Order: sequence, then structure tokens, then C-alpha cells
Amino acid sequence: MYGLLKGNREIIRICSTERFRTNSIMISAFASEISRSTRLQRYTKLVENEIFLTDYALEHVIAVKNLDINDKQLVENVALCLDALRLVHVVFNKILYLRSQAFDLSENGDHSLLMDILWINLVTVGESTQQFNSQLTDSTTRDWKLLGFQSNEPTTDFRGMGILGLHQLVYFTTKRPASAFKILTGSKKSVGYFPFAVTGINITQFVLSLLAEARLH
Repeated sequence: MYGLLKGNREIIRICSTERFRTNSIMISAFASEISRSTRLQRYTKLVENEIFLTDYALEHVIAVKNLDINDKQLVENVALCLDALRLVHVVFNKILYLRSQAFDLSENGDHSLLMDILWINLVTVGESTQQFNSQLTDSTTRDWKLLGFQSNEPTTDFRGMGILGLHQLVYFTTKRPASAFKILTGSKKSVGYFPFAVTGINITQFVLSLLAEARLH
């Protein structure tokens, strides 16, 4: 009984408008609190192909925590927190779907287009700064090893992360072209060499493992 009352008070404390200045802090604290409940922790655990409905989850939390349904602000904030957690589940499953899609440069036009964008993103920056090896900017054929793939057939590099790895590389080089180019040129130095593309794919795999362990939300 004491544990139930304590949990009840904690939810009320977390979801009061006076407690936190930003929704993100409130959502994080709410997730941490319900993760301690064996009956509610399902809303914080990411499971493939499992996405809950906010309305159902709200009724469940109210019943388990014995919350006052007449407290409009409390109920609205609990619903806000649950909907944010639901969106994490949606994104997680979308990520898993992309990871499950095998990369195929020769047969899939969309995959070929993404590879073209990746190449162009880095070549454009290289040309504008005149800092990169002429092999990249002058090449009429794509030497994917210049971008840090293990060979000119990148399929094996994407085997673990599927098309998700390519999407991440394209996103990074599109949104942060200068940073991506700086890392690419730095990766080619004799001291501290690393394959740019392969390393990016491995980082994607690492971040996904953290997300699956609920260490990023």
C-alpha cells in the first residue's frame, strides 16, 4: 500500500505544471517512474512490432496509480508523456524495418539514388574547399573505397544494418556536410586511419543497441 501511494504521489509530482519547465524533462522523469512498475514498464520497453495506443495506456496508468480523473491538468500531462513514449515505439519499429531491408545497389533504384546522393554530398564539399583528392572530384566512375567502404561493392558493408546504415550516412552528409567532409579527410591520414563509411555504419549499430536498451529515452 505504501509503495502504491508513493508511486501515486510521484506521478502527481512529475506531471504537475509547476514541477518542470520543459516537457522533455517531465517525459523523461515520467518514463523513469513508470519503468519501476512491473504493470506499467511495458510502455518504456521497446519491443519489435509492439506499439501501444495512448488512450488505452492512459486508462491503464490512471487505474494502476489510482489517479484523480477529474484533475484535468494531471491527466493531460500523463497523456502527453505516454504519447511521447508511443512515438519512441513508432520510430524504433521504423528503424528496425529499415535495418531489415537488404541493400542492393544493382537492382534497387532507390538504393542507387541514395548512394549517388552520398557521393555528391561529399564531392560538392570537396570541390568547394579544393581540399580533397582529385581521385574523388575527377572520377567518372565511383570508387566507393574512397568514401571508406571496404570495396567497390558496398553490399557486404551494409549487411548488418541494411538500408538503415545508408540512410544514416546520407542524412549526416546532407545535414552536416562540412563536418562529414572534415571527418572523411581526417580518416585518410596515415596516423589514426579509419574507414569513414564503415565506421558510420558501426556507429549506427551502436546507437541502435543503446536505443533498444532504453538508454537514450
